[in-house]
Amino acid sequence: MLPRLRGSHTAENIATALAEVIKKYQFNYKLSYLITNNTTNNDDLYNYLSQSLLVPKKERLRCAGHIINLIIKALIYGKGVSKLKRLLISTSDQVKFDLMRQKGFMGKVHNIVKYIMQSAGRRKDFAKNQLNTCIEDKLFNYTELLLIKDGGV
Repeated sequence: MLPRLRGSHTAENIATALAEVIKKYQFNYKLSYLITNNTTNNDDLYNYLSQSLLVPKKERLRCAGHIINLIIKALIYGKGVSKLKRLLISTSDQVKFDLMRQKGFMGKVHNIVKYIMQSAGRRKDFAKNQLNTCIEDKLFNYTELLLIKDGGV
């Protein structure tokens, strides 16, 4: 879980926040690649991380998030506009939940997010439970996570 970045999204600010997480969980010795999108500040981000964590600069992989998104869509929907996707467009919420449940763990996660987001009370309960969990963790005591319903997947 990453803390919400306050302020400008400069390479230095992002690197500082990310380095805190990496140091907290002590996995800097395992780092060798940074996966980011194509924004120019991510080149500098990797340089800052290499210096602050003393990890060797190896490689930066681009657009991996987009590739992962495509893979997950293919796992859920199949190739192209599948029968499942057509069914989801033209059916009730209960049938959508049942269809997504059949798609394994990604469908189940989708259903959980959708269920929470359907009700103001459940969204409030989610935020309260999240706050109670994060308050115990010094690094994330100011974090505010938001669920995204149908944000691409």
